[in-house]
Amino acid sequence: MALGVARSSREACEDLSELEAAITQLVAGQTIDACSPSLRDALTQLGAEAIDDGRFRWPAALVPLDESRILAALDPLARRRLRTVEVLASVDSTNRYLLDRIARAGTHGVQDSVTHPGLVTTECQLAGRGRLGRRWNGSLGASIAVSLAYQLARSPQQLGGLSLVVGLAVVDALDPHGDLGLKVKWPNDVFYGAGKLCGVLIELATVPVIDLPVSTVVVGIGVNVAPRPSQRLGLDREVASIVDSVGPPPDRNLLLASLAIAVSAFIERFEADGFEPFVQTFDRLHLLHGRRCTVTGDATAADGAAGYVVRVLGAAADGALRVEADGREHRLVTGDVSLRAT
Repeated sequence: MALGVARSSREACEDLSELEAAITQLVAGQTIDACSPSLRDALTQLGAEAIDDGRFRWPAALVPLDESRILAALDPLARRRLRTVEVLASVDSTNRYLLDRIARAGTHGVQDSVTHPGLVTTECQLAGRGRLGRRWNGSLGASIAVSLAYQLARSPQQLGGLSLVVGLAVVDALDPHGDLGLKVKWPNDVFYGAGKLCGVLIELATVPVIDLPVSTVVVGIGVNVAPRPSQRLGLDREVASIVDSVGPPPDRNLLLASLAIAVSAFIERFEADGFEPFVQTFDRLHLLHGRRCTVTGDATAADGAAGYVVRVLGAAADGALRVEADGREHRLVTGDVSLRAT
């Protein structure tokens, strides 16, 4: 869910286990003294600091992620909802890791911090995923990839608008006073200017609860912090970052805690009242509100508006997006649908 690269570090290294072991050594403060050409290429793409004789070490200016510091910075609500924090040296996808942990726990919907964490983040995500199956990869310190598990007293059918709420929470965490002018973009992005700053991916964990309106969701968030110039190459869209918007990179541990605090608070409100209380705020912050856009994607999810140029009217109480085309109102649902301003 962070910046994608034309050729990822995972693809550059012939032996994935060798790459993962090297990242673990770097995170532990060890120096990589000798490595294969493919591993050297991968570590260079990751942003490891090269020193004499082809050796690599952890970037001197980068403060490592720390479970205890993140947990200590959470407020009581976030600590109660998430309970535990886990920092991984590397992982294919934080969402997939957390979903697998929940499935293996077999808790039948009762979140248990002993069997799976509530917040998972990583120094290096090797095969992250975005909406519509897009791949997202990161390099050391360039982005934040975090997944948070929540159990909600709502059925899966009552989760409409959740991705929009998480987007609003991200804006609240990164721009609490509105000074940066961050915007949300239906259904799951945060923008700074014309560039994408953050993406959200929400997945439902398969933890059935018989006769109870309960859902366990994994909320994946990817934020561009300080992308390397090479990571911006070959992309078909503009990209924004924390460095672009606020200057020097912040302490990632505190940034993660701020995100977790805001998301937990917004989800608490959503659990009680649904999306309706957030509609006005979403419309006010929506990048495309009132604009003309082209709709692409699944015809059913687009309510017959796929391929049309539409005018965005606003969000509905269930999280669908209301648009107008040829004098008729249509409802776009958060499926395989995308909007692009014309």
